[in-house]
Amino acid sequence: HVGDNWQLRTGIGKVFWGSTESLHLVDIINQTDTLEGIDGEDKLGQPMVHFSYLLDQGEVSLFWLPYFRERSFAGIEGRPRAPLNIDTDNPIYSSSQEQHHQDLAIRWSYSLDSVDIALSHFKGTSREPTLTNDNGTLRHKYELIHQTGLELTSALGDWLWKLEMIHRET
Repeated sequence: HVGDNWQLRTGIGKVFWGSTESLHLVDIINQTDTLEGIDGEDKLGQPMVHFSYLLDQGEVSLFWLPYFRERSFAGIEGRPRAPLNIDTDNPIYSSSQEQHHQDLAIRWSYSLDSVDIALSHFKGTSREPTLTNDNGTLRHKYELIHQTGLELTSALGDWLWKLEMIHRET
């Protein structure tokens, strides 16, 4: 639904946060789809409720992510794959709610002349699993995190300056 200065979207969506070209530190909403490519650019759709509100000084977006999608890994016959087998059927979650942990995010973005700035905060299940060795089989573990991010982009003369920073706690 679209209102005068607000928008509400529900369903499965893809959201990109970030400004740098090679490493997207602040991009936290969608899970990486490693089966489509190893460069980290392909993402899985994320079930969400996304509310955006336009302000005089930018835009505020709120996200409710009611379900978590695990990262997909190549199986025994898949390429490229890890040197050890990855058990994709038994992930480990820090939360007792597992995939049903209710993740939340907020982001404020603003453009002023030649500077774009964004501040974000995410509270929920990390999209970057750690791999643990369980008797020669790797298992992926998903921690609960708090992540705060800053994005800056500025065009100064012939130069385009970009910055992404995060602070993450598990």
